[in-house]
Amino acid sequence: MAYSFTEIVGSLALIISCGAAVLLVKLLLSNTMQQEKFFNALGRCHSELQSSSNKLETLCTILDRRFSNMENDSAQPDPMIINMLQRFDKVSQELLECVDDLLLPNQSPGSTRSNAELPHESVMQEISKLQSSLEEITHQLRRGNYLSMDENAEMAAMRKRIESYQSMVMKARADAKESDSMMASLKEEIARLSNMTAQTLSSANADTPLQQEVQVLTQEKQALEAKLVALQDEMRRNTIEKEFIEERFIGLS
Repeated sequence: MAYSFTEIVGSLALIISCGAAVLLVKLLLSNTMQQEKFFNALGRCHSELQSSSNKLETLCTILDRRFSNMENDSAQPDPMIINMLQRFDKVSQELLECVDDLLLPNQSPGSTRSNAELPHESVMQEISKLQSSLEEITHQLRRGNYLSMDENAEMAAMRKRIESYQSMVMKARADAKESDSMMASLKEEIARLSNMTAQTLSSANADTPLQQEVQVLTQEKQALEAKLVALQDEMRRNTIEKEFIEERFIGLS
């Protein structure tokens, strides 16, 4: 039975259309599998970002507590200065008592000793010893004052460093929240692409519209992959900032 030219051409066109439909369905299935892998990678990135955000939250709490303790300590008086002042008062009182012991016998009404009979040498020795003690106490007070000034300067510098670390922690926390919002939007995009893929598979008989939709899906998938790369880079930056802050905090401890 001979076939006409029109029937042969129609059969060839039908075979080509079926082959193209099979190839397009295979391509859509491959894209679906790649989107599933992409979604799993996004889930892992989200888990890592959530863990980093929790660690940064804990670190910020520790830094806030440490900063509050430093402010409370700076508001309290320096025990070294108080001790020095107490010692100075004690020595001053002893000095006054010694001077009274040396001078009062000469000023009593019943005293018959003249000024020439006073123990001038012993008095000068006692006064010299007391002056040496006063100079030593004064030196210790000055030294304590200098140490207190150095500690206050060091505390102020440490406070500035902690404020800088707190600002870095707040920035890292904001970046983590922004990454979470980006992750949510990417999930919505993946869900939308999955729905479009299901609709495209149901209408696989139309060749030209199917090819156009496949191209659109491919372009959107590439855009999502680019967003994933940017999100991974941002996650690495957040991890580097977190490690830097942890190292600085360990150095302050």
